Amino acid sequence: PLAEQQAKTLLPREWAYPDFAVTAPFAAVSTERVERDETVKVRTDRCLVQSHPGYKIYPLEELAENPHHDLQKLKTVSRTKGAAARDGWHPLAANEGVVFEAPREYAGFPRFRAKCRGPVTLYLSFDEFLQPDGSVDNFRAETLGAAVWHLAPGEYDLEGFEPVGFGSAHVISEGGEMVLRGFDVRTYQNPNPARTSFRSSDPAIDKVFAAAARSIAHNSVDLPTDCPGRERGAYFGDTVFTARGMDVLLGDTRLERSLFENYALAPGFANLPEGMIPMCYPADVVIAEPHWIPNFALWAVIQLEEYVRRSGDRGTVESFRRRADGLLAWFRRYRNADGLLENLPGWVFLGWGGNESNVKYSISYATNMQYVRFLESFAALYARPDLRTEARRVREAIRRAAWNGEWFRDFAVRQSDGSLTVADSCSEGCQYLAFFSGVATPETHPELWKRLCSSFGPKHGNAAFPKIAQTDLLFGYCVRFDLLSRAGLSAQVLDEVKACFLPMAERTGTLWEAMRSTSVGFSCDHGFTASAAELITRHALGLMRIDRAAKTIAVDVPKDVPLDWCEGTVPVSATEEVGVKWRRTDGRVRVETKLPKGWRREG
Repeated sequence: PLAEQQAKTLLPREWAYPDFAVTAPFAAVSTERVERDETVKVRTDRCLVQSHPGYKIYPLEELAENPHHDLQKLKTVSRTKGAAARDGWHPLAANEGVVFEAPREYAGFPRFRAKCRGPVTLYLSFDEFLQPDGSVDNFRAETLGAAVWHLAPGEYDLEGFEPVGFGSAHVISEGGEMVLRGFDVRTYQNPNPARTSFRSSDPAIDKVFAAAARSIAHNSVDLPTDCPGRERGAYFGDTVFTARGMDVLLGDTRLERSLFENYALAPGFANLPEGMIPMCYPADVVIAEPHWIPNFALWAVIQLEEYVRRSGDRGTVESFRRRADGLLAWFRRYRNADGLLENLPGWVFLGWGGNESNVKYSISYATNMQYVRFLESFAALYARPDLRTEARRVREAIRRAAWNGEWFRDFAVRQSDGSLTVADSCSEGCQYLAFFSGVATPETHPELWKRLCSSFGPKHGNAAFPKIAQTDLLFGYCVRFDLLSRAGLSAQVLDEVKACFLPMAERTGTLWEAMRSTSVGFSCDHGFTASAAELITRHALGLMRIDRAAKTIAVDVPKDVPLDWCEGTVPVSATEEVGVKWRRTDGRVRVETKLPKGWRREG
């Protein structure tokens, strides 16, 4: 029987709907023959297992369809390059399939037409790219990239029901003959990044900017999401850097406001300790304990301070106050005698680098560095000078305990006798957070700053210092880029942005969750990487500041920028754009701006 959902009060949508345009970038690249092997030992993904009372799922034995297992039993026995087509139709014999590939990743609904001569079970599997052997690994991202139809004889127009992110697909006809044609995609993306333009004398930077714009288009349909295909979740932490990209690619802050609005208006959060907020809301999934990330709660208040600087929206700051107060009270319960956070419950997650993804030690100094920034942001948002004093004390405590004369150490362990042992472990990400939080500065720790600038980052890894655990994009390199940007090292920012993101842009046309995203469990189309567009806008275009409230911009082309010319258009409202163009002639930089009515350039 059908059940009626409880009525919900819906907020008005204030930003553009997708245009749902249909595009046909996919080409048939090979034909495969498959055989079913019932002896295969199938793997059951965690999403199919009842691992927590709050995770609602049907038992495996009750599933009428289980394509996750069925597709593992379909084994490819041959693959032939190319795919025959007659008048645009691809004929498939029983147990045959055709593989499609696009030149870059798309977000939307896969579509095609199928004509069956007899009963057919039709499988569609997909992933973000083809494997080196030409196959489609629909389990690579640790999700089920597949759909299944049981078709009677006839002709069908088939379309996926949920949006996905994909750049490769495999259509398999099991049990009967069929023909198919017109494999394409109905796009599901924010149209506003199309208003942004960027060109320069360096095509590599142009490619990275275009990939950042594409990634944010896929990840800003209704909230700033992580990826368009796997989770589609608005995770605090990620969104700090996603929002920086949205600032120059979307033209306003309404989408970011909706993120805070969801948390502010929620009546409460089930299965969480009092004061804590979900890592992702309202799409949080409780698969296992612990299912909240205290670090993401710290990032939420840090982002709120950045948001109000971008928007001038004090109303959202006030509506979020009770959440911020709850978080402050929650974290204060775990302060030790030195004022440091100790034995934090939850999933302590600092990023995807070494020593960062699952911290289980008594005191995480890197987390306490984040706590310092949280206190500073809270003080600025809610006029709490006492929290600035507390932040200063926490900084001093971290310096005393974690600094070994060369590096900041990652963690300490409380012994059974109550004493504290500081481990020798040091990570790249922890060093960046030390400077991000003001625990260190280029003036107080000049040698460490020089080592970080010259010997680490996406071009070097940790080759010069192999005992220092290497970081990754989330959050290590994001924070590194922020530090280099604030230091005004424009040439280095652009050089490292290219080194980090150009291989991604050239492979999928989007930017990835991790440097190793082509391995298992990572996405190749992640929203936070759109922060690359903000870095390029500042350090290549020279557009240093947009003040939407005052309707002013500041342009200052960096002296060390390794370009001969650059031009771009950046949206500043739902209907307005600013244009900046500069060219280097005879050693001098000549700047032109094109501004909407009522706007002016400072300086």
